[in-house]
Amino acid sequence: MSSCGQTFFAFHDINIDEEKPTRIDVGEGDVQGYIQELLTEIEEMSNRSRSFSLESENTEVFSSLVRFLNEELDQKELSEIIAARLHRVEINAQKKIAHMQQLKKGSLVQVLLQEQKLEELHFIVAKVEDNYFLDKRSLAKTVGLPYEDSTFKYARFIFSKDTALLDITVYDANPKISEYWYQDFLELHESKTDEYNTRTAFNSIKAILNNNVKKQFPQDYTILHNATISYFRNHERLSFEDLFMEVFHNYEPENPEFDMTKVREKIYKLPDEKEFDRSFNTVVTEIRARIIRRFEISDKIELKIKDSLENLKDTIFSIEKNNGKKYIMIQVLNDQTFESFNFKRLQVEE
Repeated sequence: MSSCGQTFFAFHDINIDEEKPTRIDVGEGDVQGYIQELLTEIEEMSNRSRSFSLESENTEVFSSLVRFLNEELDQKELSEIIAARLHRVEINAQKKIAHMQQLKKGSLVQVLLQEQKLEELHFIVAKVEDNYFLDKRSLAKTVGLPYEDSTFKYARFIFSKDTALLDITVYDANPKISEYWYQDFLELHESKTDEYNTRTAFNSIKAILNNNVKKQFPQDYTILHNATISYFRNHERLSFEDLFMEVFHNYEPENPEFDMTKVREKIYKLPDEKEFDRSFNTVVTEIRARIIRRFEISDKIELKIKDSLENLKDTIFSIEKNNGKKYIMIQVLNDQTFESFNFKRLQVEE
């Protein structure tokens, strides 16, 4: 994080087979360098985090943090309280899922950062999962923490300079944020539901396309609208950053007069302006009724598209004959439908 100075950090090994967490001296070995690398990874994942709220200001982690900021606890006391809570929570969580799976072991990292430019305090608590390695010298399997591509979950509590809580964000590398992490350990609840995020994100994008593209550049509207639907339909966990890059940032307009710059800028600002999370689990039922498009072919014929189309431009396109008549060409996969209109009167050149 730019313009940030560390106030303190703590490092604990969390092993539910042991009686309590093990505090690791951050002055030993390469621990300090590892934490710096982890903070870089956490910052890179910040656009994939979600907003959460407190169940109560009296919850253990939050109230302990407030006591520390008010100088009622020292650094060691704070970090031990939080590590002990995670240890207890993981023991209970393992009992609940013992018949299905084994909870991943790992280490707890706690860091307090001072964001000088914004005059904020950022408290980050993160669990990094252990991984297995082959020691090159002993050729024995050993367990440790990866320096790169770590699997982790974290929460970030942001305070103003006068210690007022401004925001809480949570991230999990797993497809869904673990309930034991945000609910049992941190005692938080989602500020915005997946249904709200899906509905608001989709409608906001659609509104910009309707207002800025649909009438002026109908070909580009069709492609962008189709690609947006396809992204929502095919990503169980949606990252707005990835959606933006795949659908809008790299898009080359069909109409050379269409300047995508302003549309890209409007789309990119949507999560902040419309207040939805940049990462969430897609609830397809929230957009199902909104993805149907109808096109008037004539006063007696209507074309209805019920979902996104793969290879859109090869599946349906328009042509104009030399006599000035215009037609819609549609690939037909239903034999009965094809035969119903197989009059063999119109030969269309490919």
